Amino acid sequence: MTDAWERLSSRDKPGNSGGKAAPTGQKNCRLKTTNFLSRLDSVLAARGGVNTNNDCKRGFNQVRLTASFIIVWIVLAFLCPVALADEASKTSPEADSDSSIAKNWQWSLSPMYLWAASIDGDMTVNGIKVDVEQSFSDTLDNLDGALMFHFEGVYRQRWGFFADLMYIRLDPDDVSTPLGDISIDYDQTLAELGGFYRYTTGDHAIDGLGGLRYTSMKGELGLPGPLPDVDQHKDWVDPFFGARWIWGFADKWGLRLRGDVGGFGIGSDITWNAIGLITFKPWKHVAFGGGYRALYQDYSTGSGRNKFRYDATMYGPILGLDITW
Repeated sequence: MTDAWERLSSRDKPGNSGGKAAPTGQKNCRLKTTNFLSRLDSVLAARGGVNTNNDCKRGFNQVRLTASFIIVWIVLAFLCPVALADEASKTSPEADSDSSIAKNWQWSLSPMYLWAASIDGDMTVNGIKVDVEQSFSDTLDNLDGALMFHFEGVYRQRWGFFADLMYIRLDPDDVSTPLGDISIDYDQTLAELGGFYRYTTGDHAIDGLGGLRYTSMKGELGLPGPLPDVDQHKDWVDPFFGARWIWGFADKWGLRLRGDVGGFGIGSDITWNAIGLITFKPWKHVAFGGGYRALYQDYSTGSGRNKFRYDATMYGPILGLDITW
């Protein structure tokens, strides 16, 4: 890792007779997590890493965010009156038989779930492209903090809403360079807010859903001595639409499948999300779930040396505890 930093530092250092200026074109390399984060942030430091068009970008992002909210709320405004007008309420295959719950609100909370996600894809920062290969074990080695939860409410087993949050903070070991130690911090946030309309028949329930997915990536590079710290922050919002299938195939056992697609150029060019879960409910208000999730995002902004692109898939097993009331 130290050698990688020395090569990056010497490549852009004025007066270095053995190095050449980094080309403005794209370069490919294969890195592990810590090397990738280190090299990415060093490139930011060497090239300035700050876009001078922040005001313009901020205004454009606000327009995209406003458009996303308008799309989602139009859908919810259509679905909710239809659901309220439907008096033929039916229970979900996973709902409790208690009439006081089935006829009114039912709540579900996963206070802490685990998505053991790996990442595979590529990222372009300041016109330089690097391949991203990060296993879950790499994430654990550098993990400094994490928060994950899912909350959901459904009214009369017809319409409802959901919120989901995943936040991780990575703090790799400091990297030694000829100028001194360099510290690296990386934060990533994924948040969802959406609504759904449910149709039930027998042991099956189908939800038509839509919402917004917020993605934030922030990297901080602490440089030695009098050099100023460098940070890079990118965030965007994707509208998405999809469906979820719930099947109570046996006593205390259930299956949940969800798929959605979004972006549509408002945030990402394209994004898709797929989740499959097997649930087991040993007690009235407590269930356990395990399965697999994959999330793909292709987001880009800027051009030339100011280009940023994230084109990668997060995938891995998911485990969780679900509390209902």
